[in-house]
Amino acid sequence: MAKANFLISVNYKDEKLTNQQGILILYMHSLLVENGSSTCVLDEHVRPRINKIAEIILNNEELISNFPSEVKNTIFKIKKSQKKLKKIIVWGIGEYADLLLNNSVTFSKSKVKFFVDSSPHKQGTKFRNSI
Repeated sequence: MAKANFLISVNYKDEKLTNQQGILILYMHSLLVENGSSTCVLDEHVRPRINKIAEIILNNEELISNFPSEVKNTIFKIKKSQKKLKKIIVWGIGEYADLLLNNSVTFSKSKVKFFVDSSPHKQGTKFRNSI
């Protein structure tokens, strides 16, 4: 795959994602990352919606069992990686970082080792009770 950037989006008019849409978004994101995309991010419409249903998706064996083995294997890899993320480094201190740390199923269970920000007036300041 050529090095490319991907942005995964959904119809902003839909307030909720279905569990099926959520699983397929997680699967597509994983495939893009595994196959060498330069970046692959969920946009501002997907991120909050996927966070709301990710715990349900990742803990619902019956729901996962209805998908092909490739999708199931990807979901199990995601579940396994959740346990590995003990300490993380966060680039950027702002509203979006705070949102991710509060709402991400993966990152909300991780301890932030430290924050990094290129903005000189943010450096050395407190963010989320850390320097």
